Amino acid sequence: MQKLREKDIDQVAANISQLLANLHIHYQNLRNFHWNVSGAHFLILHEYFEKLYEATAKTIDEVAERLLAIGAHPRHSLQEYLAMAECREQPQLKDPWSMVAAVKQSNEVVIQNLEAIVKAADQVDDFGSSEMYATYIGKLEKQNWILDAMLEQA
Repeated sequence: MQKLREKDIDQVAANISQLLANLHIHYQNLRNFHWNVSGAHFLILHEYFEKLYEATAKTIDEVAERLLAIGAHPRHSLQEYLAMAECREQPQLKDPWSMVAAVKQSNEVVIQNLEAIVKAADQVDDFGSSEMYATYIGKLEKQNWILDAMLEQA
C-alpha cells in the first residue's frame, strides 16, 4: 500500500484533529450528565450516559491512533480542544431531557465533522479514514434515532 503523501493528508488530519477536540468536549458533557442527572428516569439515564461516555472514550483513543497512523500527531491540550471544538461545554443542566437534547445536538456536530473527514479522505484516497469515519456516522445516526425516541416521551 502506498503511503499517503503529507500534503495530501493535511486537510484530513485537520478535520480529524477537530473531531478529537469535539469528542473530548462531548465526553466531558456526557460525564457531567452522568454525574448530575436526577428525577424519575435517573437510573435509566445515569446508565445510558455512562454507556455513551465509555464508548466515546474508546472512540477518542481510536481517533488519536488514526492521526498517528496517517503521520500526524494528536493534540492533547484541553485549552486547544476548547478553542478548536464546535461542540461546546454544557452548563449545569437540571432537566434530564435537556441533557438528552444536548447529547443529540453534540452528535449532530460530530456527524458534520465526520462527513467533512470522509469527503476529504475520499479526495486523497485515504480509504482507511473514509471507511472508519463513515461507519461511525451510521452509529451516531442510530444513536440520534434513539435519543429522538426518548425525547418523544419527555
